[in-house]
Amino acid sequence: MTRPSVLLLAIALAGTGAVAQAQPGRPAQAVPSVPAQPGPADDASAATGPSLLALRELLQQARTHLQRGDPQAAYALLEPHTADYSNAEDFNYLLGIAALDSGRPSQAVLALERVLAHAPDHTLARAEIARAFLALRETEAAKREFEAVARADLPPEVQDTIRRYLEIVASTDRPQRRWRASVEAAIGHDDNVNFGSSLDEWVLGDGLALIPTDASRPQESAFHELSGQLHYTAPIDGQTEWTIGSQLSQRSNASQHNNDLGAVEVSGGLARTHGRDRYSMSVQLQQLHLDGKSFRTAKGLLGQWQRDVDDRTQVGAYAQLFDLGFAGQHVRDARRQVYGATLVRGLQDQGRTVLVGNLYAGRESSRREIEELSFDLHGVRLAASRSLGAGWRGSAGIGYERRSHDGADGFFGIRRRDRQLEIRLGAERELGRGLSFGPQVIHTDNSSTLAPSDFRRTQVMVTVRYRF
Repeated sequence: MTRPSVLLLAIALAGTGAVAQAQPGRPAQAVPSVPAQPGPADDASAATGPSLLALRELLQQARTHLQRGDPQAAYALLEPHTADYSNAEDFNYLLGIAALDSGRPSQAVLALERVLAHAPDHTLARAEIARAFLALRETEAAKREFEAVARADLPPEVQDTIRRYLEIVASTDRPQRRWRASVEAAIGHDDNVNFGSSLDEWVLGDGLALIPTDASRPQESAFHELSGQLHYTAPIDGQTEWTIGSQLSQRSNASQHNNDLGAVEVSGGLARTHGRDRYSMSVQLQQLHLDGKSFRTAKGLLGQWQRDVDDRTQVGAYAQLFDLGFAGQHVRDARRQVYGATLVRGLQDQGRTVLVGNLYAGRESSRREIEELSFDLHGVRLAASRSLGAGWRGSAGIGYERRSHDGADGFFGIRRRDRQLEIRLGAERELGRGLSFGPQVIHTDNSSTLAPSDFRRTQVMVTVRYRF
């Protein structure tokens, strides 16, 4: 529901006996005013803290911002004075409205709870805190507060508004089946399709120098790629749901078909939401094909926890356990486990910037206990996305990973240690009706003590995406 309808609700509520009774001795109105003449208690307060005149001017400025449809400015004006006026009912009420309408429902709840602690019959504050709980997806609390408002002596039109809010709460709680699907087509250029070594000379353990063949050096090619995904989610109860999904992709290189890569992935699992926490567990199976032939199979489990700390912050943790099998190269078969923590933070700026961070560590162990094929890994990934205007949204990301193998390579006589840096830059423009397109650049720099694994790679592409 839009804010204008809520203002109408507030104006209508302000004329009821419930609000007048909750605020004796002053006119009932949607945006309360401060008494012009302080009483004895107010005089004492004014002598030890900010004056009522200053508060009156502050609230008038905040009301002006709200009436102009700028809750962000109202919140920025009021929030620094919270410690000064934390016991002022009118201040807390306006702060709650400004916080809620600027996308800060958690802060709105705190401010409005202070109002209700001193004035439990403040119907306006109860209606606003119900909206805040709804924004936080705390539907039980939202329902409780809306029902409390509905029990007040309200005009019929206000009862209708509250009833519509209760219907929104009911629909939020009602389990629903959901389909999600998309298809993508991309064209681009890859300057190192085969992950060829960037070094002109390879030195063996005995000091002998080798010149790598052309097949071991970077091979470039234009490419095109087609992909699609389909996911279906169905409820089990109000808090638990199960999901199944699949993804398909195929990249074809114009001049390097022996490196054409295809992938098929299927997954299924359960997720449960409890308040602000979400727990999920899924089983995944992936099959990679290289040059049309089976290359690698990965099967395993993914467990994840996510918590909405507030309306703009989410933290999480995850664990991945996979079994890797290589067709025709079973000496490379391995078990891989990765554990990580995530942080997502939305900024209150005009670009609606979103920041993402991921710290992780893990290990890949050779199933045949070959030391040179077993290694520890750890890394960090950072990303940001931001609206650029005119329908465009830009994104940037950087990742760094270190891998340290247990034993020396049997041919080169040294232990392999990799330091991999990856940088991504991209943008996407919405064209409407689920269609979008955008360019992307991905650069990978893998510095390795093992010469064949030392490579640089840059991919440039344009992708068209359709979301059903």
